[in-house]
Amino acid sequence: MAREPRRGAAPRRAARSGQPDRRAARELRGVQAVPRELPAHGRAVPGDAAPGGRPGEPGACRRGRTRGAAPQGPAVSPRRGRALRLALFGHPVGHSRSRDLFETIARLGGPEIRYEPVDVRPRELATALARLAAGAWDGANVTVPHKRAAWRLCGRLAGDARQAGAVNVLVRAGDGTLVGHNTDGTGFLAALDGVPVARDRGAHRRAALLGSGGAAAGVGVALAARGVRLLVVSRAPGRIAAPLDRLADQALGWDDPALAEAVRGCDLVVQATPLGTAGGAEGPADVPLPDAALGPDQLVVDLVYNPWQTPFLRRARAAGACAINGWPMLVHQAAQALDLWLGEGHARWVHEAAAELETRDPRRDAP
Repeated sequence: MAREPRRGAAPRRAARSGQPDRRAARELRGVQAVPRELPAHGRAVPGDAAPGGRPGEPGACRRGRTRGAAPQGPAVSPRRGRALRLALFGHPVGHSRSRDLFETIARLGGPEIRYEPVDVRPRELATALARLAAGAWDGANVTVPHKRAAWRLCGRLAGDARQAGAVNVLVRAGDGTLVGHNTDGTGFLAALDGVPVARDRGAHRRAALLGSGGAAAGVGVALAARGVRLLVVSRAPGRIAAPLDRLADQALGWDDPALAEAVRGCDLVVQATPLGTAGGAEGPADVPLPDAALGPDQLVVDLVYNPWQTPFLRRARAAGACAINGWPMLVHQAAQALDLWLGEGHARWVHEAAAELETRDPRRDAP
C-alpha cells in the first residue's frame, strides 16, 4: 500500500526535542541584529516565546530563552512607492497559488505586493531565513516541508505557533528577529465555519487527521480547542511529534486493518498531506484510504487546492460526503498573514482578490 509522503528532513543536526539547530542559530544570530528602515512596534505577541519548550506546553515560554518583546500589529510599513516584499519558502513551490492571490491585490486598489516563491531544500532553510532576517524580504510564508523546521529556527514564537509546534508565517521585527506565527488552525476553522453543511450539522465530535506534519498540527490544535476528538493517521503512528502525540486519542498507520472503520466513525475527515498536489509527472496521487472509510454523513476537507478537485475529493463526493478543497483555508490564512505584516484592516484585500480570482480561474475545473 502507498505510504504518506515524506515531509522532508529538518535542517542538519536539528534536535528531535524541538531545540534549535545550533549551527543554523549561529548563522541567524549573525544577521538578526541588522536594523530595518523603520522602527518596530513594541507590543508583545500574546504567548510569545523562544523555541526550546515542548510545543503547546504552557511553561515553554518560561523555560525558553526570551529576547524581549515581540512586535505585534504592523510589523512592516514600506515607504510610499515601495512594494511589500514577501517570500514563500517551500520545496516544491510550483503548485502554490499564493503569488496569484497577493499580487492581485494591487490591481484592486490595495497595497502593492511582490510575492516570490523560493524553492528551498531542507538543508538550505537556515540560509533562506538568514536572508529574510537581513532584509531581503519584509516577511514570508512557510509551506511543506519546512513548517516544523522553521519553528525551531525562529527567534521568537507567537502563541499560535508555539502551541502547534509549526510555523507558516514569518514576521520580520525591527531588529531583524524573525517572529513565527501559525495561521493554519484559525484559517482552517474560518473555512470550516463558512461551509453551510458544517453549520447545519453543528459541532463536530470526532475528526480524522490524515497526516501528522506541520499543517496537520495547526489544524489539530484548533480542532482540539473546540473539543473535537482526534484520530491521527500517520506513516509512523508510534512516533507522532508534539503536539499531536498528546492531542490524539487514537493513532493508526496507513496499512492498519482497522483504518477504514476508524475513519468511517469520524464526522470530519481532514486530508493534510501533500498527496494529490499538482506537479507530478504522472498526475496527482491519491490518498491511500479505502473507499469504505468515506460516507454521506461526513464533511471531508482536502487541504490541497491545486488541482481544484483532487482524486481524493472525487472519491469523497462519490461516496456522498460533502467535500471541499483547501482554497478557502488558504484565503483565510493569507488574510490573517497580511494583517500580521501590515496591521489590522488589510485582510479584506485578500478576500476581494480571492473573489476576483475565482471569477476567472482556468484551474477551477470543478465546483
